[in-house]
Amino acid sequence: MTQTVQRGFDRLAPWYDGLTRLLFGRTLHRSQTGMLDRVEPKQRILLVGGGTGRLLAALCHRFPGVPVDAVDISQQMLQRSRHRLPAAAVENVCFIHFDICQWAPPERYDLIVTPYLLDCLADSTNVAICSRLSRALDEGGHWLLCDFDVPPPSLPMHVPARFLIAGLYLFFRLTCSLAARRLPDFERAFAAASLQKISERRYWGGLMKSRLYGRA
Repeated sequence: MTQTVQRGFDRLAPWYDGLTRLLFGRTLHRSQTGMLDRVEPKQRILLVGGGTGRLLAALCHRFPGVPVDAVDISQQMLQRSRHRLPAAAVENVCFIHFDICQWAPPERYDLIVTPYLLDCLADSTNVAICSRLSRALDEGGHWLLCDFDVPPPSLPMHVPARFLIAGLYLFFRLTCSLAARRLPDFERAFAAASLQKISERRYWGGLMKSRLYGRA
């Protein structure tokens, strides 16, 4: 990603929570936290692109005492995440202002979480990022992917989802100069990283999905 993208997400930060609630109500947050009951990290958590901190706060609350590395390209998003947390939780979080396309993990993790991040990137970039981050995933660890998806044609949400996702890409292209224009091939990226799907939950008619991956 670029400095222009970073500035775009910095400008969006004050409005991000309101916009997501307006569009999706509480469903977006539920899609990020709905599968946390399937994991039990004990060593360290990596959260990439956590937005304004609602998911980070949920992780700190559910897994107290487990250190979290929170990486984001937007300094404003990280600041809002920090302010959302109680003081005791802040001490347990390492806030890292960095472009994930260029960042290499200095630690090993038993849980990696990418909430609505990989859809911002091209297929080739996703393959590189998933391969790089997977090398920092402990044996027996999990990767939680939360992202948009187009439901199968048999589901009523199939056509509306296509239009809504196209509209979201247009919005982020105009506000954050995001280069991506379509959903990437998530399965290709995770397969290249030798990770396989363990379980999946879908929300809002299939528009949103949460997938848990582990070692193949």
